[in-house]
Amino acid sequence: MWMSGSPLNKRAMPVWRLALALLFALGFTGSAAAAEPVTVRIEGWWGGLRAAEMLLTVDQEARTWTGDIVIHTAGFVHWLTGLMIDAHGHGRSVGTTGDLPDTYTQHVVSFRSDRTVELGFTGDPATGRRVHDKEVFSDASLAARDAENVPDLPETQRQGTMDPIAAVLTLGRRAIAGDRKFTLPVYDGRRRFDLAVEILGHAKHGLNGHPTETIDAVAIVHPIGGFKPYHLRR
Repeated sequence: MWMSGSPLNKRAMPVWRLALALLFALGFTGSAAAAEPVTVRIEGWWGGLRAAEMLLTVDQEARTWTGDIVIHTAGFVHWLTGLMIDAHGHGRSVGTTGDLPDTYTQHVVSFRSDRTVELGFTGDPATGRRVHDKEVFSDASLAARDAENVPDLPETQRQGTMDPIAAVLTLGRRAIAGDRKFTLPVYDGRRRFDLAVEILGHAKHGLNGHPTETIDAVAIVHPIGGFKPYHLRR
């Protein structure tokens, strides 16, 4: 899997082009179990510069999945933010085009703070709920903002959502299944956004020095709730 990104415009968040390897297929189709966990390395590019590296690991059982994402920023982006993210999710598979989340944990470290958030998803449609949110700030003057006391988003914004890992899996499944345009509602414990996806079609990219058959897609983040002004500016 490969991706690159560039700014789109002032009204929308950055656009990321995702190349989903056909042979990857997340190691499974539908409810068939994968023999071994599948790990994929993704490089993120911003304005022609390498900005991040992500490792995605998926372990598929007959009807459930677990996923891990590790993201390390690089170059100028790392110098600016020092951002590192380690996330873990668990959920249920629904046919070839859907992944329902059950739990999601995200640990985010940056120059600004060290934060852990845990989510649970229950009900039909699945409603995300933040069960733990702890943040330790590097600057003591920021400690007055107690993450545990930050109100969660309204329930209406958290209904029918999925966590970021479930969104990545669902994007891959639906692209492989032949869907052309769709929107994924994502909630990560602080922010709620729609991921508008357009599948561009089959292509070929050089991955790890080898030409690889892919499905290319464009995914655009549209903010819904929980974004601060500086998030929107970036």
